[in-house]
Amino acid sequence: MDKQFIVEENFLYRGFRGVVVGNAMGHRCGYVGLPKGDVYYGEDYDDIPVKCHGGLTFGKLSPDYPIKDEGEELYWIGFDCAHLNDAKDPELLEYFGKRGKREEDWPDVFMHGKVRTQYEVRREVERIIDQLLLIG
Repeated sequence: MDKQFIVEENFLYRGFRGVVVGNAMGHRCGYVGLPKGDVYYGEDYDDIPVKCHGGLTFGKLSPDYPIKDEGEELYWIGFDCAHLNDAKDPELLEYFGKRGKREEDWPDVFMHGKVRTQYEVRREVERIIDQLLLIG
């Protein structure tokens, strides 16, 4: 399988585009698309004062990641769930054909934390959007 990620959710929340991605490493990431005119459009993600799981780790104007541009030039900010105490999701690993489902097949630190579910990542994306609306 060539693709390194799968879009699990692509949704609108309070006027912002949100996306949940599962990647081939077994972790999820959450993204918010900032439209042109947003006060933080194009800003370094380290300068955007929102709190989220592990902090923001992504900021990029991209026509095809995490989703294809649908006529809007969105500036994407996001976070990942590949931090200490975050576990890989066995279902994502299986989907990408990475490894078996037995714990002993995964000899790394990411197997002993908590799997961040699609639902949890979506809620965190929504929380980022709520914060943006409060500070914007």
